[in-house]
Amino acid sequence: MFEMEIGARTTLPGAPRRTIEPVQIIEVNDQEEAVRRGFLGSPTIRIDDYDIEPEAASRSDFGLGCRTYPAQETLYGVPSREMICRAVRARIAK
Repeated sequence: MFEMEIGARTTLPGAPRRTIEPVQIIEVNDQEEAVRRGFLGSPTIRIDDYDIEPEAASRSDFGLGCRTYPAQETLYGVPSREMICRAVRARIAK
C-alpha cells in the first residue's frame, strides 16, 4: 500500500508559478503503520500532510485496503484530476 506526499508548491496549470517540490512515495506495510500514519487505504494522496479529500479529516477507518473517492455520485478507485488540482490550489492559497 502506498501513500503519496506532494508539496503544495508543485506547479499546476492555472496556478501561480512556484518552486516544484518533490513527490514523496511512502510504503505502508502493516496495520500498525497505517494507524500511525492515518492511512485510509491505497491510494492516499496528501499535500503538506493534508489529505486531498476534505472529509478524510473526520475519518478513523485506518488500514490497508483499497480506497475509494467520490465523484459525481459514484465511487472511484482513484481521485479525479479535479480533486487533486483543487487540493493543491487550496494548499497554495494558505
